[in-house]
Amino acid sequence: MTSRIRWAIAASGAALAWSALAVPGAQAAQLINNGSQGYYNSGLGDLYPGNPGDPLAAYFPGPNVSTGDPTATFAVAPDLSGVAALGNWLSDPVTALTNGVWSGLQSISANWAVNSETAIIYEIDGGPKGIDNLIGSFGVDNGIFVWVNGVYKFGATAAGGAPVGEYAPIALGSLGAGKNYIQILRADHGGGTGYDVSITGDLRPVPEPGTLGALAVAGSLGLLASKKRSADRPI
Repeated sequence: MTSRIRWAIAASGAALAWSALAVPGAQAAQLINNGSQGYYNSGLGDLYPGNPGDPLAAYFPGPNVSTGDPTATFAVAPDLSGVAALGNWLSDPVTALTNGVWSGLQSISANWAVNSETAIIYEIDGGPKGIDNLIGSFGVDNGIFVWVNGVYKFGATAAGGAPVGEYAPIALGSLGAGKNYIQILRADHGGGTGYDVSITGDLRPVPEPGTLGALAVAGSLGLLASKKRSADRPI
C-alpha cells in the first residue's frame, strides 16, 4: 500500500470520527401548534375571481358552494400577485407586515368569516444551526396553501370539517439559522370554517467547544502518526 493511499484512508477515518462524535443526533421539536402566535391578515375578503372559468377559481371556488365543493390538491401555487392586502408577504414578510392590514403577533383562531380567505405568517427561530425535516399536519375547512420562506410546499381543498391530520405527513423541507417564516393561506367557500395545525422539525445540534477541540487534536495526531508510519516502512 502506498503512502498516498494510507494518508487518504487516515484522513477519511478522521473525518468520519469527527462527524460521528462531534455532531450527536438531532433533537425533534414542536415548532407550531394550535396555540402558536402568528401575524394575521383577515382583510383579504373572498378571492373567488367571479368567473368559474378563471384559473384562480380552482383554488377559490364560488361562495356558498355556488360553483361546487371540490376535493383537490395543487402542485402549483395560486397566483396571488393581484391581492394587494397581502403585500410582499412571501418575498419580504418584514416589509409586508408594515402595510397596516396585518396584525401584530396574536393567537390564531381556528375559525374565521365564512366565504373569505385569511393569511398567517408564523415566525420561527432556526437557532444557530437551522432545523431539518420539517413535517406538517393540517386540518382545514375548506382549503389551505403553505409556503416556507416564500417557497410553495403544499395546497389542497376539500369538503367537510377540519379533522386532525387531514393532510399529514406533509414534508416541508428545512430551515436555515436565524429567522424563518412559514406562510399559510386559509380558504373557505361556504358552510363553516375550521383549522388545525402541527409542525415539527429536527434541531441541528451545536457541538460543545471542548469536544470539537479534542477531536481536532486527535484527528491531527492520527494523520501525523499515519504519515510517520508510511515514511518508516518500505513500499
